[in-house]
Amino acid sequence: MQKKRHHYVPKAYLSAFCDAEGRICVYRKDRAETLLRVKPDATQFRGYYYSQPIPEGGTDNNTLEDLFSTIEGPWPETVSRLQRRENVNDRLENIFEFMALQRARVPASRDGTEAALSEKVRATMVDMLQNGKLPLLPQV
Repeated sequence: MQKKRHHYVPKAYLSAFCDAEGRICVYRKDRAETLLRVKPDATQFRGYYYSQPIPEGGTDNNTLEDLFSTIEGPWPETVSRLQRRENVNDRLENIFEFMALQRARVPASRDGTEAALSEKVRATMVDMLQNGKLPLLPQV
């Protein structure tokens, strides 16, 4: 089955904030005055956000989502143990992986990385042009 709803804030995390009806409160950035009560599956995702082209053609929609699931899967039990104030030393790897994944996968981080890479390409092209390593630009 092809996954298309790629959550950048995992449902496993959002579920800890649900009310008795299984909903969380969210506010849209463009309508901050309006409170929305939604199920975790209906928020914090983008369609095909982690999809990757494959060399043979087509798109892989599942590999990154499946990888993330291996880290997110144990998260509810980790949270339960933290809430019960149990020793979680045997869960530290899960805690740190989850934290690192959250830092790297959100749109702000991805946008920042893309902006930095774009600037690097632009600066490289300017340098190559100035050093005669590119053909002259066409006359307009």
